[in-house]
Amino acid sequence: MRKSARSESLFKTAVVVLSVSVFLSGCASVKIHPEFNERHPRMKNLVLLPPDVRAYEITFNAGSKPLDELTASMEKLSAETVKTVVEEKGYELTPLSLSQKDLDSNPGLKDAFFELKTLYDQAIKDMQAGKKKSFTYDVGASGNYFAEKHGANAILYVREVGSRLSSGMTGAKVASATLSIATALLTGVAIGGPGQPQYGLLVETAVIDADLGDILWYNIKEAHDNFTNPADQKTLTKFVKDVLKPLPDSKFKQPKPGLK
Repeated sequence: MRKSARSESLFKTAVVVLSVSVFLSGCASVKIHPEFNERHPRMKNLVLLPPDVRAYEITFNAGSKPLDELTASMEKLSAETVKTVVEEKGYELTPLSLSQKDLDSNPGLKDAFFELKTLYDQAIKDMQAGKKKSFTYDVGASGNYFAEKHGANAILYVREVGSRLSSGMTGAKVASATLSIATALLTGVAIGGPGQPQYGLLVETAVIDADLGDILWYNIKEAHDNFTNPADQKTLTKFVKDVLKPLPDSKFKQPKPGLK
């Protein structure tokens, strides 16, 4: 595949993935590939994939249940916030629609999209396990399709996970509820006693070179407390802005009128 083309097209294209990881936890942390500063100057045109959002309500008997309405509102708000922030940084952004109909009618698109998701998830697991001493994780050539098809330098991919306790739930009830480890990871809610946080929200960003597949830049932010309500627009907007804020401005960013 394209790994052999390193000497010919080192800066040809990149993928920016804005996502939520269900595998990592901790405070916001930026990690940078050794070659990020070399490749970043060529990043200009980004493609935004529809946000991959999961929202759950933690219940006593059922464990957890999807919140479809909240998921839809989070998807819309996140896409709008990402577009605003990224364009303010001087990048050109093109949002894409990837409905099930779009995927089913285009096998190439479907394969590329799910390959990217699968390989990225594996890279995140490897990152968590600390398999490499330096930050040199990759997703192969899974991003090539998007960059070549849309003439972009990068792809913006969004995933988020939000959770809240159902009305009347207490820390003791949550502790005795039948929540599996997988559910706890997906929702970001730890099983505990009194003082159990009512809300959980996790957002993660990564910049991935689409031509070579290297993860060039990475950041994550999460919180589990009584104030981080994923349904609150201000809270979600702030989270998305916070994870994108450290990403350097595009080298193509134009100065504001009247400023030199």
